[in-house]
Amino acid sequence: MITERERLTHGLSRAQLGTRRFLAGLRLSSLAALISSVTIFALVLVSSVFITDSRFGRLLAEVSSTTHGWIAEQLVYPLLALGLMWLVFLRDGLRWKDLGWNLPDLVGAMIVTVLLWVFVQASVWMAGIAEGRPVALHFAWRGQEGAPLAGFGAQLFGNALTEETLFRGYVLPQVFLRIARVASANVALVVAFLGITAFAALLHVPVLVHEGGLTGEALASVLSWTAMFEAVLALVFLVTRNLFVRVGLHASWNAMPELFDAPGAHYERAWWLGVILLVSGWMIHNCLSSATRRDLCRGSGRSGTS
Repeated sequence: MITERERLTHGLSRAQLGTRRFLAGLRLSSLAALISSVTIFALVLVSSVFITDSRFGRLLAEVSSTTHGWIAEQLVYPLLALGLMWLVFLRDGLRWKDLGWNLPDLVGAMIVTVLLWVFVQASVWMAGIAEGRPVALHFAWRGQEGAPLAGFGAQLFGNALTEETLFRGYVLPQVFLRIARVASANVALVVAFLGITAFAALLHVPVLVHEGGLTGEALASVLSWTAMFEAVLALVFLVTRNLFVRVGLHASWNAMPELFDAPGAHYERAWWLGVILLVSGWMIHNCLSSATRRDLCRGSGRSGTS
């Protein structure tokens, strides 16, 4: 039986947490809540793949068409899963903080997301100029089809928000804290990082097989890429400690509001470059900041001499 004091401290000292001291103060979730929340997400995700041709699926497709994509599958199903998971979280006595929802982080995340979008668009525009080809405004912004921000909005408030809340905001810290009770903080972090990354990637298999028709080497290749993407998002969490930054990055990758009519590969390269610069800059800031120098730089020095 876990007492309230143990639930708040995880039975770990700040020294045991090492450079992950920012996790101190989180409530340790029950194992039942952890399993239930992941199961709910998996069931809703898998079910959504197979009810596309059902009456509800066709109705949702019509609503999506009518609203020009503002109310779409990528918004409705994830929000359904998030609502059900939230009931589990509330019953388990978890707070917003325990799920990574630190509301003061919203402002910084909004700024980062906007700056990343501007950087990507500027990079694509400069690439077009460098290649000597005309850079035209994307057709969506010329009013020829749908709403350019609809897909991004559905991802931001639906798929990206739900997936990041579950895997990076909730499961990753909880798995780390549980393992750190019986192993070193470094071992716990590696196991949690790799385990959650692999599991999150494997959950995409039903979609890739049923909708994408992928099998064999093609499926393995996409899964490998998905695992890499999941790992990058987990790394962003460990560096920025901001769930909403990861939500913005995830949504912008899945449904970037493209300003210019350019090859998708240009947008992908610009996005990756932007993320690399973001993570690198944030790491430098953490090490130079007086508030975090003792937490990160000295912690790294101790682990290097042990």
